[in-house]
Amino acid sequence: MRANNKIGFIATVSLGLMLSFNAHATTVTTAADGAGAPDNVFSLTGFTVTGATMASLGLQVEVFFADNTNSGLVNWIANCGTNCGQASGSVSGGGSWTLTQTGDTGAAITDPDTTALNAWTLTNTSSVTAITSVVLLGNFSLVFDRDLHTGGSTGTPGSSFGIDYTKAFESGFTNTGVVTAQYDNKGVVTSASAACLGFGTTENVGCGDIWGKVSFSFATTTFIGAPGNSAVWAFFQDTDTVGAPEPSAFLLMGGGLIAMAGLALRHRKAR
Repeated sequence: MRANNKIGFIATVSLGLMLSFNAHATTVTTAADGAGAPDNVFSLTGFTVTGATMASLGLQVEVFFADNTNSGLVNWIANCGTNCGQASGSVSGGGSWTLTQTGDTGAAITDPDTTALNAWTLTNTSSVTAITSVVLLGNFSLVFDRDLHTGGSTGTPGSSFGIDYTKAFESGFTNTGVVTAQYDNKGVVTSASAACLGFGTTENVGCGDIWGKVSFSFATTTFIGAPGNSAVWAFFQDTDTVGAPEPSAFLLMGGGLIAMAGLALRHRKAR
């Protein structure tokens, strides 16, 4: 989460809109963390990520439908305006889906989990086939940053505060159930062993706030539009940028391995 010096009027309007959109009864719950392979990252290099920059970072989206089909992995692209990015595709039986996000994913007025500003918006224009779940993959260049403590805690050094998967608003469909989010592929910073800030152990073990994958599913097959009326589900989720070792680091590593191999060979010959 990044501090946002918004004037009081904008803050009030933003919160008012969020409350008015939240009139429906759908709630969000977070499932137990997944047991997928850790997302081993070299470092975190930035915590200001927008919808547009996620395209160059390799974000991919996969959407699953009620007829047991899926979209396959769809690349995130930046073609919808300033700081905006999206992924989209067709829905079997007619219609289309779109997931879009504009602005800093971690922007909030104060508390990251209650005053976040820039939602991701999922739209289903199909009146034939419902969307049942969605998967977001960071592909080792992007991680999803959680806030595991109310009010904000950093967790992994360099990540700043995160924003948990939380509801922003919904419209165009009736769902009195639950949307379940799950984090998987725990982020582990392999290049450092600093203590986690606020919770966790050390970053090379994993603080539990950064993840390589997040998915969410609808409890019922009701996320479907009506003729002329799209279904819309919006949520907040922070993201951070992952860094890779400099080329010189790879060269040094390679040189070290070669030197070790040479020493081992000479040792065998001496014996």
